[in-house]
Amino acid sequence: MNELAIAVVAVRCSSCGQTFGISYKQVIQGEWIAYWAFPLTDAMSRREGYADTRLQGVCKFDSTYPGCPYCHNTGLVQCGRCHHVNCWDGRTPEFHCFWCGNSGAIIENGDFHDLQGAGDL
Repeated sequence: MNELAIAVVAVRCSSCGQTFGISYKQVIQGEWIAYWAFPLTDAMSRREGYADTRLQGVCKFDSTYPGCPYCHNTGLVQCGRCHHVNCWDGRTPEFHCFWCGNSGAIIENGDFHDLQGAGDL
């Protein structure tokens, strides 16, 4: 039997900069669905290996996904410089990355193709 995976990606809140985890389940090979989000410390992320998570394939949201536990944003933006992820309100045309300090225009709005954790926290 081919078991599908569960994974957690470390993300930062675009409002306060706090780290949180997003739980993903693999529904078919190459497709991941976000279904839960929870507060997370950097130390916990390192210890659990969430910072090293890399999802390959299409990453979408389940209709029950609650959003960021701090500001309740339900979107995500991936930084073009460090490739880490911050939550996003889905409307703001610019972002600020709480991982590396980069900022800029959001150039694409849609599903993610490949998503990675924070790396070195």
